[in-house]
Amino acid sequence: MVLKITLPLFLLRSVKGRIDVMSLNELLFYGGIAVVVLTLISAVIFFVLFYVNKIKLNAKFDKEYGEKSKVGKKR
Repeated sequence: MVLKITLPLFLLRSVKGRIDVMSLNELLFYGGIAVVVLTLISAVIFFVLFYVNKIKLNAKFDKEYGEKSKVGKKR
């Protein structure tokens, strides 16, 4: 029985017609970049959802309790 191991295409690179596998250093480097990009994308999604929910909640409070009064507020 022959065990055939296949690598995902993103782990392979072609150098002068030769196909090499990424070194561990390169894999960690590009993996770190991917983690940073995914973190930034998720942060943007979080802040957009947070802002939308804030607007909805403020509208609900205004409807239930009335507008926020300006009495006692420092200028």
